[in-house]
Amino acid sequence: TTTTAITGRMLDPLVNEATVLPGTTYIYTHTLRNTGSLADTFLLSTIATNGWRVTASPSTVFLQAGETQQIEVSVLVPAGLAAGQLDYSYLKVQALNSPQLNATATEITTIKQFANMLLSPNQTVIVQPGQQLDLQHTLLSLGNALDSYTITAESEQGWPISIIVPLNGTVSLQPKASFPVMIRIQVPANITFGAVDRVSIVATSHFDPQVKSSVVAVLRYPLSPEEPPETRHYL
Repeated sequence: TTTTAITGRMLDPLVNEATVLPGTTYIYTHTLRNTGSLADTFLLSTIATNGWRVTASPSTVFLQAGETQQIEVSVLVPAGLAAGQLDYSYLKVQALNSPQLNATATEITTIKQFANMLLSPNQTVIVQPGQQLDLQHTLLSLGNALDSYTITAESEQGWPISIIVPLNGTVSLQPKASFPVMIRIQVPANITFGAVDRVSIVATSHFDPQVKSSVVAVLRYPLSPEEPPETRHYL
């Protein structure tokens, strides 16, 4: 009796590619085939070039000649990685009883860009009739790539508002960079005691317009002339 090897590749596909968000786990799949003429046990191992945690499941497989088994390779992508960074991980297969039966597959992982930012702080301010008020805020970019942000502001009572900084209401920031935001409000001269306005200030990502950060500035006129002035302490 003459036996011949089973045709076909041991691992399919030989290359997997995916774009993945940092801080998540991605699972690649392969089909392992026993291309030998006898039953054998196959040992699976992984190589992580960037030191990421990469595991193969199952780690050992017994297959009859021509039999197949699905293999999962889990890649744990660390948090805090910049968009576009590449990682090459490898799945190695070796037959226990047949040294000539071996194969290697590659997982190519690209870090996906995401948008995130923080606009702060919320404020409460005592105002006077006819006052021109400048509110200072800070925008912090928390995404993993260069992004641009549009700043908008809206008064609940319709008081006149203008964005002084950034110019044209738009700023581009690298990850972890911050930028001052200044909103100018013209308090009407005819407001009455107890008047309150709420100004909503919103930062919107250009990369992902669904991602926003907002603060509220509460502007109030004292209830009476006898109300004591506000005192603030900063830490």
